[in-house]
Amino acid sequence: MFETAPFRKETEIIGRVTIELAASALVPDFDLWAQLYDVAPDGTAWNLSTPGTAVQRASYRAGGPERKPVAPGETVRLRMDRLVTANRFLPGHRLRVVITPAFAPVFSVNPQTGGLEFDSDSVRAGEIRLGHSAARSSWIVLPVVTPVD
Repeated sequence: MFETAPFRKETEIIGRVTIELAASALVPDFDLWAQLYDVAPDGTAWNLSTPGTAVQRASYRAGGPERKPVAPGETVRLRMDRLVTANRFLPGHRLRVVITPAFAPVFSVNPQTGGLEFDSDSVRAGEIRLGHSAARSSWIVLPVVTPVD
């Protein structure tokens, strides 16, 4: 989970959000799902995302239809650019970005074995690491709109 500092003034985001994550794992395939929230000063959080619009399976990172497994420890880039949202953050509110490794049961279960979920009779636990350094950066682009007076 990542959060911004509190907004000092009203800030509007309207449009397409792009998230790109540098990720590595010790399993040949994994999913990452991103959700955005508006967090009030009292901790109340409102979901700003439509489920399933920001989920990416690592083996389909190039778009498919061919799958490309991830080598153990290899850093791959997962881009999610189908999320569209609109929100006005009030002063004192924060943007929260939550990244999770599963979106089941809405999105199919990834067994993380390298096999497809309908061909696999087992699942594998795996450690997934997100990059957040200059060499392995992850980022989000928000469509900030300037209010019209």
